[in-house]
Amino acid sequence: MSTLARDLIDEHRNIICDLDEINTFGVCSKNGHNKLYIAFEKVLLHLTKESDLLYPALKKVAVNNRELCMLLKAFMNEADNIASSISDFIDKHPVGNMGEEFWEEFAGIVKDFYSRMGEERSLLLCYARVKKLSFAANLNAVA
Repeated sequence: MSTLARDLIDEHRNIICDLDEINTFGVCSKNGHNKLYIAFEKVLLHLTKESDLLYPALKKVAVNNRELCMLLKAFMNEADNIASSISDFIDKHPVGNMGEEFWEEFAGIVKDFYSRMGEERSLLLCYARVKKLSFAANLNAVA
């Protein structure tokens, strides 16, 4: 597996640990609420890393693969939507401001992120396989 894929999967684990800690503390507690905003910042940084490093690499692989190109476009749009939801949430609900909307939006963001991580893991594993196949093809071409 590529270093990038491994790094992104490790980031997933770290973010899941943060979400678990939030659950343990309780999002209403000071520690849980503060951890929530830290976790959301990590998600935004993670999505930026995908945008800056993963998507350009996948675009190169997807050039001749229409399905992969469409999947990549869907992932990019989904990442933008999640980032926008988190940014809106942070702007709308400063630390300590929890109303009914807070809970609905919080649950939606967490649900979307967990769903996204499962799908992204599949994409990363596919990317790692394609890179390995590409590397092997290049070795065969040289031999």
